[in-house]
Amino acid sequence: MFEEKQNLKIVWVVVIIILIIMAVLGFGAIGTENEKGEEFPVITVFFNIGLMVFLFLLSYNFQIKLTSKKLFVQFGVGILKKSFDVNEIDKSSIKIVRPSKWYGIGWRYNFDGDMIFNAKYGKAVKFQLKNQSKKYYVGAVDYKRLEQELLRLIPEN
Repeated sequence: MFEEKQNLKIVWVVVIIILIIMAVLGFGAIGTENEKGEEFPVITVFFNIGLMVFLFLLSYNFQIKLTSKKLFVQFGVGILKKSFDVNEIDKSSIKIVRPSKWYGIGWRYNFDGDMIFNAKYGKAVKFQLKNQSKKYYVGAVDYKRLEQELLRLIPEN
């Protein structure tokens, strides 16, 4: 089968920088008062840091797993995930493409309503499900092997 895990390095860097800024500014503001004499609430700092950690856990990596029955794509801890039945994939639609960099990284839709899943720019395996016009793009480092495994697993019509 096929399994691949990619870290979203840009997410790691951005979250770490934001957490450092929030901690420095937030904990530095504790004990200060506004013009009404109200003290800065400590809970605000912890809420914002908790929110950033939650967003980080949603998107810190990208995993692709292909079994004999399903293709799974998942971001982070698995709240954002999608699966496809291998038997529902149209074998003739499978090809390697290079999605536009304008689409970015992550789980997105392009202007045609197609779904793109990737953690970095580069090539992806594109496919359609039987009886659907929507296309799906799965960006993988080892995209050739993913394409070969899909073609091997999908039965002839």
